[in-house]
Amino acid sequence: MPNTGNESLSRVRFWPALAIVFCSVAIITALQFAPGEQLPAQYRNFASMLVGAVAVLALLLWLAFFSQITIRRRVTLLAVSILVLAMPFAVVDHVEFTGDIEPHVVFRWKKDRAEILQAHREQASRTIQSFGEETESTQSLDAQWPGFRGPDRSGIYRGEPIRTNWTELPPRLLWKQPIGEGHAQIALSGNRAITIEQRGANEAVTCYDARNGAERWVHSYQTRFAETMGGDGPRATPTIDGDKVFSLGASGRLTCLQADTGKVEWEVNILKDDGLANLSWGMSGSPLILRDLVIVSPGGPTSAIGKAVVAYSRDTGEVIWGIGSAQAGYSSPEVAEFDGVEQIIVLEAEGVAGYQSDGSAELWRYAWPTQQGINCSQPILVGSNRVLITAGYTMGSALLEVTRSADDSWQAQPVWEKTTLRGKFSTPIAHEGFIYGLDEGILVCIDLETGRREWKQGRYGHGQLLLAGDALFIQAENGDLAVVAADPKQYRELGRISALEGRTWNTPALAAGRAFVRNHQEMACFDISR
Repeated sequence: MPNTGNESLSRVRFWPALAIVFCSVAIITALQFAPGEQLPAQYRNFASMLVGAVAVLALLLWLAFFSQITIRRRVTLLAVSILVLAMPFAVVDHVEFTGDIEPHVVFRWKKDRAEILQAHREQASRTIQSFGEETESTQSLDAQWPGFRGPDRSGIYRGEPIRTNWTELPPRLLWKQPIGEGHAQIALSGNRAITIEQRGANEAVTCYDARNGAERWVHSYQTRFAETMGGDGPRATPTIDGDKVFSLGASGRLTCLQADTGKVEWEVNILKDDGLANLSWGMSGSPLILRDLVIVSPGGPTSAIGKAVVAYSRDTGEVIWGIGSAQAGYSSPEVAEFDGVEQIIVLEAEGVAGYQSDGSAELWRYAWPTQQGINCSQPILVGSNRVLITAGYTMGSALLEVTRSADDSWQAQPVWEKTTLRGKFSTPIAHEGFIYGLDEGILVCIDLETGRREWKQGRYGHGQLLLAGDALFIQAENGDLAVVAADPKQYRELGRISALEGRTWNTPALAAGRAFVRNHQEMACFDISR
């Protein structure tokens, strides 16, 4: 008598499949409910995706070789399984990841960002032609935010007072429009708002009118930096210095442009010209202007002596000096003065270092190695001789005291090292003896002298912070804009608005009583003046 369907099913070995499902669900559940202090969200999410992928592969292997299902049914089920697994490739354009490695699917039917940007530019051009000239505000802005995190890279706004009673009087949207991909901030000088973005196959340094968002000039060149986890496009904010703009692309192109016209003064490639390899997530350090020098940190994974920090002539692009052999991080160089000695401070892949500003010597170094060299946060200068550094991936923060001995040698010694603040790629703010920062996406306040946590509250994701008066101005990772009291006694959110759509890692800019925000798909300007 032939076997019936029930008899065939009775021979199937279901227990391995059930064991695979049970074990994978148990492991993922344990990972997701693990304490955040012990296992950051990015580890939990990455490990969960990895466990899920292994489980699917194991189920396919069970079905193909160990299930004891009849060959005909086995082939049919495998074909169906492969078809189901292939379906996402037909409908998914790409996947974007948050700072916690949470996947967000972008479907193919969603309109392409490049097409949206091009359509906007064409419409704006037709509007200009229709009116004969561009309609604009007649009031000139004295907007001064010339580079990454402001004039001194401290993230502190010292301009016209801004309002913080957003519940009663929320920020007023002045303009909003599409923009190319990338993680740069907007730099401002007068009526000019300058940034760098990805437009199709080209990186583009772009100048907009700060009053209305109208495009003024564009300098583009064929380069596209693509990276799955962090997204495509340039990372480093251009620096405006007088009548010139200095921009650094993700693949190492350093360009000097006329601020009024975008005309090229000179161009070099800080990687190719020196035979260096790029970093996994691209060149991210904004150029530092120090008198007649343009200082960058190009040190790649195969860095050579004299290539960790390089100074170019502001006027000609000629290399003036180079020093060090350390691999670069994703932070920007900045200038400080300790014990009367001017220094270039750089948070590199394996530590923070102070170099003499004429490039003659490395003065001091403090080891701060992180996973894959992911040091992204800016060093924070506090007091006359202290530096605060922070990183994610279980690292935490350290307050360093930099001193010079009688024999003219330098040391950087920790005042404290703690995990009370783990700034992955968000730079904290120092204010009146306290540090405010995003600890794996949650706002915290810590005592500067001891590193003790005062409070931890308010989820903003891996966003960015600025300080205006006694208020923290927070660009949340989800695109929200929030204002929080810089109060060590308690957490108080004073207001929040939805400013941008989608993942937002770009640092906001504050100038002339306005907030300029952008991400990898749109930009906006809000009136926040009193």
